[in-house]
Amino acid sequence: MGFLDRVLLLVKQKQISKNKLLTELGLGKNSFVDWAENGNIPSGATLEKIADYFNVSIDYLIGRTDNPTPGEPALETETLKFALFGTTDITDEVMDDVRRYAEFVAQRKKERGAP
Repeated sequence: MGFLDRVLLLVKQKQISKNKLLTELGLGKNSFVDWAENGNIPSGATLEKIADYFNVSIDYLIGRTDNPTPGEPALETETLKFALFGTTDITDEVMDDVRRYAEFVAQRKKERGAP
């Protein structure tokens, strides 16, 4: 997943428009077009703004890691499989179901105002 894909995913997760992101960060209205058509990655200062806005690392934005949270070690899929099921012989489909359920629980908790 490239830079643009990650930013679009973060925009979707935050439930904001691309225009809102650009406006709040003071970026040009053609930034997404430039990133998409030319495959450009913004300068360091702009990357910092975007990373801070979404509370992710620059390394995540540019694809050096799949762990979006700065300072937290990523939990490897095989480790997670073993921790949950006592085996690593679990299909990707089952793991996708587990992730969706975890997202559902987190969203439900958020809606209820629970910490």
